[in-house]
Amino acid sequence: MKRTLGVLMSIVAAVGLASSPTFASSYPPATPTVSVSVAAPAVGSPLTLVAAGFCPGATVNFAIGPTSVGSAVANAAGSATIVVTTPALLGSVPVTATSTGACPRQAVSSLTIVQPGADIPSTGTNTYSGLRIAAISVVLGLGLVGVASFRRRSRANAQ
Repeated sequence: MKRTLGVLMSIVAAVGLASSPTFASSYPPATPTVSVSVAAPAVGSPLTLVAAGFCPGATVNFAIGPTSVGSAVANAAGSATIVVTTPALLGSVPVTATSTGACPRQAVSSLTIVQPGADIPSTGTNTYSGLRIAAISVVLGLGLVGVASFRRRSRANAQ
């Protein structure tokens, strides 16, 4: 009886250990992050928010500044994505992703919301000034050719 009970306990222990999930690979959990698709969106434009490093299956609530913009459920990799309309808050505002319950986590980032149609800073060179210099050079060159031609005719007539 003791032998049968010992064999039975060994089988139960082996099956229990073989079927239990391994949590060592997910510990410590990744630092939660929240990212935005556009760093400076205009008011009313679409914006994608992505939270990562959350517990799989957790409901992640998103907020831009004080405005709650929705929630999404984290997938098996701990990532939740939501597409929202940029609220009417101007300037630099925090973006927050928060999960509560059995797995409370929070991530904070920021973005700068701009007015629709606002001027965007110029990045690059102004080709207009280069074209202006080229046009002036062509006009001066034609003027010098005209002056040289006039002087030749004047000398030819004088002789």
